Amino acid sequence: MAKLVLQIFFLVGTYASLLSLILTLRPAEHAPSTIQTILFLLASAIFLSAVVYEIQDFVRHGPRLFTEQRKINAFMFKWISRAGRVAIFSRDLSWVQAHPRIQQLLSEKARRDELCICLPRRIPLTDDLEREGAQICTYPELDYTPESRFTIVNRGRTGARVAVGRAVGDKHRIDKFSHGEHPAFSVTNDLIEILTRLNRLRSSQVTLL
Repeated sequence: MAKLVLQIFFLVGTYASLLSLILTLRPAEHAPSTIQTILFLLASAIFLSAVVYEIQDFVRHGPRLFTEQRKINAFMFKWISRAGRVAIFSRDLSWVQAHPRIQQLLSEKARRDELCICLPRRIPLTDDLEREGAQICTYPELDYTPESRFTIVNRGRTGARVAVGRAVGDKHRIDKFSHGEHPAFSVTNDLIEILTRLNRLRSSQVTLL
């Protein structure tokens, strides 16, 4: 929010400077010329368009705060519904197991070879999804429960984005980052890549044995 306020403040300053420049083009006692009127309208249109764009961009990419689980689930369903591959990094997929609609969506992704799930250990749901085509990556030997929760959509493409969830007091906050926009995306994407490669290496070693 602070970034949005600063950006709008900057736009207001720029707009005021343009108006001052336009007003200096005529003597004070004369009415505005046609050119000045056109410049004023053009500057105003650009200013309003820029403000609307900044607000829309904040709503589209800014953090979301939730207090109800059903709203979190609705957000995640819409997020995962996006085209392309999905990678989920979770503790136990509890938010999925209680919601058949999300499970059905993940099953569809798995059958299209568009689903990767990373979690500490297998659960019945991941076994079912693996049979449908999902890539399941686990790390039980580490005996570690992750604090991170995130989901990457459109993974492997330039339009990839990640939603990172965390508790903030009694609310649940979800931040969204695009590929190349913030280091958080690179960190989460690297973690998924490391785990998937380790699991492939483990599988190949088991096969050789």
